[in-house]
Amino acid sequence: MKFALECTNCIINQVNQISNMKNLGEEKFLLLKKVLSSLEKQDYSKTSPEIYGNVYKQIVEYFKGEDIYKEIREDYNKKFMALSFEIEKAIDKSANPLKMALATAIEGNLLDLAILKNFSINDLISSIEEIENTKFKVDDSNLLLDKISKSTSILYIGDNCGEIVFDKLFIKTIKKFYPNINIYFVVRGESAVNDVLISDALHVKMDSVATIVENGDSSLGTVINRCSKELVDLYNSVDLVIAKGQGNFESLSETPRDDLYYLLLTKCHLIAEEFNVDTMSVVCAKAKY
Repeated sequence: MKFALECTNCIINQVNQISNMKNLGEEKFLLLKKVLSSLEKQDYSKTSPEIYGNVYKQIVEYFKGEDIYKEIREDYNKKFMALSFEIEKAIDKSANPLKMALATAIEGNLLDLAILKNFSINDLISSIEEIENTKFKVDDSNLLLDKISKSTSILYIGDNCGEIVFDKLFIKTIKKFYPNINIYFVVRGESAVNDVLISDALHVKMDSVATIVENGDSSLGTVINRCSKELVDLYNSVDLVIAKGQGNFESLSETPRDDLYYLLLTKCHLIAEEFNVDTMSVVCAKAKY
């Protein structure tokens, strides 16, 4: 998906959120000017995640390279790790553990600090309690689970902090059923709002169930032509790619491949329209050319 005018709203909201986090006061207008100046120079034929990543670099530069969301990512990872034992028990007791683990991973996508300004952990907990009854508005889950059963290698592209805990539960469940599958979990190469970094993956011990791969880029998604050769080679060679979140959909929809599946909640009306569903719909969709 190419950048849309509405995408500027998310960027401005991000400036406001960071300004409040850092108690900038009137200085926030200096940050806003820097961001607007960067926006003016962007190539709007690019995808939203790529442009957003370019702009966010200017924010990081303003704060002299500080990982602005480091403490927040650590906090949310800890909070959801504390929930993981009970959720894993519920998954194991489910009539269809793989389907429930899949739904759990998608519901975890509710955690997106860049979009949902009024996010509450209680919102996520309430959603998790209803997972067994989750209705997918776009439901290619049977196709996905069948493909998993026939795969020897999977590239699982992560999205946000916190929800990485539920990605791990899904991957762990896959490995219980298919222990010989090689699974690679992809994180961003540089700080990009609350997107997962290698520090988050190591924090939740993702390396116990998957091989962690940094993509070499700071886009808020996976822009293939900006990623490392290792990531590009894996993307093109594995049997199956699973991409979490809106940013990965927006970027990878420009370079789809066979057996690519998107897992996300439609938190933006533009994304919802792409799938012809309402906002906040649960989507498990096979990529279309």
